Amino acid sequence: MIRTEKLLMLALLVSVTSSMLYKRYKPRWPTLSSSSAASSSSSPSQMLQMRKQLDAAYKSKSRFGTRSKLARDTCRAHPLTLELEPPLKLADQCATVSVLSYGCRGGCSSYSQVDPRNATNIIHSCSCCQPLRFMISIALLQCRNGHNLRVPFKEVLACSCRPCYAEEATKDYIRFDDLLSKPAVDTPLPIG
Repeated sequence: MIRTEKLLMLALLVSVTSSMLYKRYKPRWPTLSSSSAASSSSSPSQMLQMRKQLDAAYKSKSRFGTRSKLARDTCRAHPLTLELEPPLKLADQCATVSVLSYGCRGGCSSYSQVDPRNATNIIHSCSCCQPLRFMISIALLQCRNGHNLRVPFKEVLACSCRPCYAEEATKDYIRFDDLLSKPAVDTPLPIG
């Protein structure tokens, strides 16, 4: 299912990019005359010459290249409020508490382009907004018996655009919205 979604996104990207490039470079691109358009009589040398002209026109104004030339990264640590709930065993004895924390949010540069060394391959560069450093903080939940329940939670200190891979992302992936809605931990630390 994920592979199908990736293929659909790639097809959409190629179709949109192709039409954008065509509109941008249309005045300078050589066109085939109606007599030679896609006919089998076109010689390979004519097609090769046209391909070289297209490549030269494209390379002169290419938007692809280093990551810094693409969209600016907006990945930052943003404040969020976490609702920490007690574990199910103590749900009726301890209160939920709201704590201020931080999570990563923003955009990172990603692109796909045809490999210049092998035109049948596509080169992908994807980066995701992920925590760079974090610390473990402790929240105190008030319980009926007068004790406090110590609940650990992660707090993001810094965020950065880092390479993202589908295999790794599915293992330990938490969406920003999930951080807002789910309890941070199911097992408490000793009451004290």
